Amino acid sequence: MKFTSPKTRAEQDAAQTPPTEDWAALEAATAPDPQPEPTVETPPVMPVATAPPVVLTQDQFAALLSAIGGTGGGGITADDMRAVMHQARKPIPENEVHSGISHYRPQGMAGGTPAFRWPEVWFAAMDDKGDAHPLHPFDVDRCTVEEIDAINSLIPGVRGKVRFMDGSPNDACVIEERTTGGEVKRLLIGFNFAVWKDRNRYNSIGLIPQLCAQLRDLATVAA
Repeated sequence: MKFTSPKTRAEQDAAQTPPTEDWAALEAATAPDPQPEPTVETPPVMPVATAPPVVLTQDQFAALLSAIGGTGGGGITADDMRAVMHQARKPIPENEVHSGISHYRPQGMAGGTPAFRWPEVWFAAMDDKGDAHPLHPFDVDRCTVEEIDAINSLIPGVRGKVRFMDGSPNDACVIEERTTGGEVKRLLIGFNFAVWKDRNRYNSIGLIPQLCAQLRDLATVAA
């Protein structure tokens, strides 16, 4: 048998063992491909359906309070509240007719639906030639029945002086305008431009029924 010295064995092992950097390169080259981590899909968050806000009129709210008070005071559950609100809230259809009650029409629709005799009624400004120019329109929905009746009683063609609330005399006219085809277009109640330039003066015009009464008197005198 042939013996090998330790030195010769160490030299042989060193010659057979690759350097450390070679090991690293070899491991990197032969390492299995990294496997991607499984993707966990987060389910989409569904929007939470919200109920439309409940809007109650003053009468419906009063009915709600009355219904709550009639439950015996034993406590109100959520189901009780929904039932009471369903009972108190009256559905309002889209085509429900408004009562018409307002500051101008205390009687509402019971007083009828008065309208002007003319398609439009305007306050107007008179120039130096006596021609009237439309300035402020009348809103029939913001006129009382008395004001509408007074305006409808006017007679076109009237000119003269009326007294304002401050006692000052002012030129006034009532003019009916027509289209080129002869159709009635609008009625103008005119005052001098100077009246509309002074806030105090046009605020002194006064109430429409009293003004129209003076204009009617001018028509009577002219007749």
